[in-house]
Amino acid sequence: MKKTALFLCALAGVLALLAFWQMTHRELAVTYRQVARPAAEDTAAMREAWQDALSKRQFVGYVYEAESGTNADFTVYTVTLRNNGLFPAEMVEIQLVSGADDVAAFQEPAYVTIGPGRESTVSVRLLTNEDAPSARDAVCTYYVLGSPQTLRWTIY
Repeated sequence: MKKTALFLCALAGVLALLAFWQMTHRELAVTYRQVARPAAEDTAAMREAWQDALSKRQFVGYVYEAESGTNADFTVYTVTLRNNGLFPAEMVEIQLVSGADDVAAFQEPAYVTIGPGRESTVSVRLLTNEDAPSARDAVCTYYVLGSPQTLRWTIY
């Protein structure tokens, strides 16, 4: 009887430690950030693909001002996220807080699942008018065990 009680106490202690670990390590860690402007040839091809997808209503992302996209440039924000928790982070999505000169934004891949102890790289392409500042606030939303989580930071 004593052995059973001792085993149950040890099991409860281990479960309590696991619960504490999960509660303190739910937040994804941003391990890498980069902002880049593609070459002019790549920007023209991306703009054409964006306008084609928009005309066919196949665009997945956020359109802020579709009419002003003809003289706009793409900026690519690349972020690497690490999941330090014990459970997967599901439906990870990064949104950039739009500025006055922004035309559209979309994430590649659209939604990501990051397993425990794993990293994933996500790119957000922002179509913005020329000479707009590249610094943006980013909001990352995701779910851990069905519970919504939010992470905010500035990327520049």
